[in-house]
Amino acid sequence: MIRFSVLFGFLMFASAVFAQQDSPVSWSFDAKAQDANTYIVTFTASVSKGWGIYSKDMEAGGPIPTSFMFDDDSAVRVDGDMIEKGDRKIIFDELFEMEVNKLFGTVTYQQTVNAKPGSTLKGYLEFMTCDDKRCLPPTTVDFAIALK
Repeated sequence: MIRFSVLFGFLMFASAVFAQQDSPVSWSFDAKAQDANTYIVTFTASVSKGWGIYSKDMEAGGPIPTSFMFDDDSAVRVDGDMIEKGDRKIIFDELFEMEVNKLFGTVTYQQTVNAKPGSTLKGYLEFMTCDDKRCLPPTTVDFAIALK
């Protein structure tokens, strides 16, 4: 029984290590007050070398574009369009056999939000990442960002 427990623990550790290797994108979130009720919320993707994520502006029929879904909340209102910044390249993607907008390195998305101080912006984002040989399935990331 002890051997089984040790083996099981080792397999769980190895599984976690391999899962991290298959996650070439990490996300962080920040909100800065512009005035009493206006915030600039920043979503930052750190994309590993050799990998890219697809722009929020993609043609239909290709890879999944990066997108943001915000929970309905009467205390928080999204205002205007999401701004995307980063090392953007328009390339012919062999995997999808079409031209795509792909971003590399550090990619930021900024959204203006009107909210009561002390509110929380909640929702999720979805993105897809590929290198030059393979694509990982679309991934969703939940977020809850305090607006102080």
